[in-house]
Amino acid sequence: MSSANLLHVRSLQEWPDPPKWMTYSTATQVEACPRQWALQRGDFPEVWDGSGYPPRTSLPILKGRVIHRSVETILNALRERHPSVRPEAVLKRLGGYSTVVEREIEAVLKEKVAANPRVQEQAADLESDLQESAGKLSGRVQRHIVRLDKIPTPKERATLDQGKTEGSKSSDSRRGPLRNGVYAEQWVQASVIGWGGYIDLLSLGNDDCVISDIKTGRAKERHADQVRLYALLWWLDDELNPEKRVADALRLRYPSEIIEVPAPDETQLEDLRHQVEEQGEKVRGLIDESPPPARPEQERCSQCDVRHLCDVYWAEETQTRFAGDGIPDFADVELRLTHNAGPSMWHAQILTDGHWSQGKDVIFESRKGPDRFQNLDEVRILDAQVLDGPKRDRIGLRETRYTEAFLLKRL
Repeated sequence: MSSANLLHVRSLQEWPDPPKWMTYSTATQVEACPRQWALQRGDFPEVWDGSGYPPRTSLPILKGRVIHRSVETILNALRERHPSVRPEAVLKRLGGYSTVVEREIEAVLKEKVAANPRVQEQAADLESDLQESAGKLSGRVQRHIVRLDKIPTPKERATLDQGKTEGSKSSDSRRGPLRNGVYAEQWVQASVIGWGGYIDLLSLGNDDCVISDIKTGRAKERHADQVRLYALLWWLDDELNPEKRVADALRLRYPSEIIEVPAPDETQLEDLRHQVEEQGEKVRGLIDESPPPARPEQERCSQCDVRHLCDVYWAEETQTRFAGDGIPDFADVELRLTHNAGPSMWHAQILTDGHWSQGKDVIFESRKGPDRFQNLDEVRILDAQVLDGPKRDRIGLRETRYTEAFLLKRL
């Protein structure tokens, strides 16, 4: 029997260092739970060759990535066109919105699904669902393009395309003042405070400067904080913006509406600078702790894609606190599989769970057949369906399409 299709629970040998550039997403993740950020960013060479722990992805995440890449592809093509070529001809040359989206779907599937060992069992479903969404995604990309305030002009780029690794963001000698035009996925950095980020759409004119952030989900209050941060980083980027132009307008572009966010003036930007600088120092301090502290909170932990690696989450105290009253529909459990009872049935015992006592007997129904597991395997199961049987002397747990199993120990 083989565990080749089971990912193992592994401990980090070395906790990650703080990033060179603090970003909005890093700061918010670390403030919520420093341990989660560290587990997501640490190196796990025994699991795969990629960076961090293989992430759990979803259809909404993939859709959002396709939309962002498609908008960036179209805007860059418009900007790079010859002055004599009309925008309509550029789009035709690209094959239209549908062709652009189809190409980006292929690229996203290759990057986010095919290369990710964690989602191989869901890969076929993700690929099918994403491809079926191509028509709707094309319409959303088109709406983002036609609602632009400006179409990129065919002027020579003041900065060449830059790589998206952290090492190349600041050291690229080709960074220089941006000319008027529309820039997609534009990296901006404030060396004086050590922060950076990607602006989805930066529109520069003689009399205006507009920063837009494309959102593919519902509006949230924190989105305004994010776009205000981009205004600060643009203002402080002395390479791209040596004249210290202040953004005149900030816009959050949702699928069905555009929300205007009041743009801060220079006095407000200076105040924001001090707040962000202080925030960055605190976040770096949390990352520097070894190990970074865990902040278990039930709703956040239930959505954490590295909770199977977190010893604090699986501690008896945490599990008991999270259990509450009643039996849940789905549960995270740590099991010892005692023996196989059929092609997809295992007798098991509870090792850790706040709802049931240690040693409680379990019947575990696996979707993948008997070859994944061996007798006496210790496993952590995320989102197992709890079966409501007539007797409570034995628990029934079922592996569904959304359940994940990780090997903790094999004799």
